[in-house]
Amino acid sequence: MNQVQETLFYPLVTRTKALEKWPHLFSYHSEKDVIHKSPEGTLKNEDYKDMVFFITGFRHEASLQCLKEYIQKHPNCTVVNLGCGLADLYPDVDNGTIKYYNVDYPEVIKVRENIMDKGEREINIPSSLTNHTWMDSLIFKKEEGIIFIAIGVIYYLQVEEGKAMIRAMAEKFPGGRFIFDSESPEAMTKSQKQMEKKGIHEAPLVFRVENYEDILHWSPQISKVNIIYMDKDLIPQGNKIPLSMKLMFKAAKMKKFFFFVEIDF
Repeated sequence: MNQVQETLFYPLVTRTKALEKWPHLFSYHSEKDVIHKSPEGTLKNEDYKDMVFFITGFRHEASLQCLKEYIQKHPNCTVVNLGCGLADLYPDVDNGTIKYYNVDYPEVIKVRENIMDKGEREINIPSSLTNHTWMDSLIFKKEEGIIFIAIGVIYYLQVEEGKAMIRAMAEKFPGGRFIFDSESPEAMTKSQKQMEKKGIHEAPLVFRVENYEDILHWSPQISKVNIIYMDKDLIPQGNKIPLSMKLMFKAAKMKKFFFFVEIDF
């Protein structure tokens, strides 16, 4: 299995393992039918750790909740999954009226279309995120709203690339929202070492920002930046999270290790 396949299928397999292990915590739909098409060796024995499964599953569930909250207030909005990989958010957030887009490299979209079905109002856009022409393909009405989400993606952009994309989004989509997950520089260094131990060297984690609240000054069109730390309250069944995971979240919050960044334009 090459490193592109590893990057694509690893989150898919780990969040499915999380759903199997904690069905009382996570409500997203099962993707077992897609997992059967994943390459051999997607998870090696040493990767079978509850912590990995739980964090991936929790991050996916929390992302869905962020989208659902926005869609509830903006039922006709546009939803854009940036760097979508094989994440299948559409079935869990579709209300019958949203417009939904997946954006990723052409080779990723090709794999996606070969193994996954598309929803009725789901459109795939083959494009690099740093080529901002993908923004021209989106249906957008300010009064209906638009929300972008990027999970496990921003890490791989150079800071200037991420800054340029966010500036372009803020200018083109006033009133919109962008949510992405990130880590502190210290946590990102540890994550990089873990990836290298797994033999993944072609995807360095380079989006390192010391103070994410400084994003507010990246563009005059950015109206608000909110840092949301991983916490049990981010998912409906959060009170049922195992004690060991609650303690992990508490320690991570104290050290400001990992979190969501919510940007309003």
